[in-house]
Amino acid sequence: ATAGAGAGAGAGPEEAAGAGARAVERKYTLVASVSGPAPHRGNMEAAARSIFLRDGRPAVIFAGQPSAPPEEQVEQNVTTIYNPSSRQIRAAFLEAEVLICRSGYTTLMDLTALGKTAILVPTPGQPEQLALAKRWSSEFGWRNMSQTELSSLPEQASSGRIPAQLKHPGKLAFPTDAHDVRLNFLQEFLHQTA
Repeated sequence: ATAGAGAGAGAGPEEAAGAGARAVERKYTLVASVSGPAPHRGNMEAAARSIFLRDGRPAVIFAGQPSAPPEEQVEQNVTTIYNPSSRQIRAAFLEAEVLICRSGYTTLMDLTALGKTAILVPTPGQPEQLALAKRWSSEFGWRNMSQTELSSLPEQASSGRIPAQLKHPGKLAFPTDAHDVRLNFLQEFLHQTA
C-alpha cells in the first residue's frame, strides 16, 4: 500500500487539524511514495533521494513512518515527509509529472482512481507485486523496474532528468473495468501459485 495508506481518501478531522500546523502545500514535479519492510523501505528512500537530487526539480518523498517526527526534512530540492496526511499525498500525486511507488494492489487502485500512472518498483521478495507490475506494464504501459534499476533512472535519459511516465502507443493507461481486472488477475495468480 502507499505510504500514508489511502492516497485517494479525503483527510479526516484529525488530519485536517494536524495539517494546519504543517507548511503550506507545495507543488512537486517528482514524487516518491516509499513503503515496504526494512531494509527495502530504506533502500527505496535512499534511491529516490539520490535520483531526485541529481534531477534537480522540486521533489517530495513520502516515507511512511508514522512514528517519526512530524517535521519535514529538506535537502536541496528534496522534501521528505515521514508522516504525511492523505490530503498531502493526494495533492502531490495529482500534480506530479513523475510518480514512483510500489506496485501493491491498493496503490494501483488509488492511482487508477486518481487517473495517474506511475513508475512501479515492486518490493523485493513479494511475488504479487512483481506480477502486478508486469501486468500493469504489459497491459497498460506503466513503466516498472527493480529497486536496483531505480538508482540509475536519470542516467537513462539524455537530459539527465527522470523522464515523465510514457505509455505504450495504442494501450489504455488504466483498466476500463477495474472489477473485471481484479477478478481476472486474482484467478490467474491463484492458478499460477497453486
